[in-house]
Amino acid sequence: MRKKHINFIEHIRGLTGLSLSAIARQADIADTTLTRFMNKAELEALSTQTLDKVAKTGGYRDYEDFLLKNKNTGSTHGKKELTINDAQKFEIYEMARKLLKTNNKNPSPDECSNIASEVIKYMQLLNTDFVSESFVMYVIEKRKEQPSA
Repeated sequence: MRKKHINFIEHIRGLTGLSLSAIARQADIADTTLTRFMNKAELEALSTQTLDKVAKTGGYRDYEDFLLKNKNTGSTHGKKELTINDAQKFEIYEMARKLLKTNNKNPSPDECSNIASEVIKYMQLLNTDFVSESFVMYVIEKRKEQPSA
């Protein structure tokens, strides 16, 4: 259950571009409800009430609505693995290039490709073919937080 709830929260973060604290504020729950769950492996699941409130921040009626609209999210047991076609890969690459260009005068093709690859990994982890500019921006911001090798 934990992995499914983590994937759900990451999906909402990617969809909205919001931090855990911002999602919690919009959902009218304590910041620590989400941060503690995401950071402490011993916590197995979030309450139905919390899941419903978080789902609403992503534009869903409730958590069940999220599950119905994202049938491939969560466990892939018994399901086909998500594949991303070339047109989708190009679309993700172009989103990354456009967003990087607004922050960085001239991003290299390698930088755009690396970000597109990371976005695709997240999509496969979440088992969703949905991608938005805010999702790509989330990956770009996440990369900035990571120390350079």
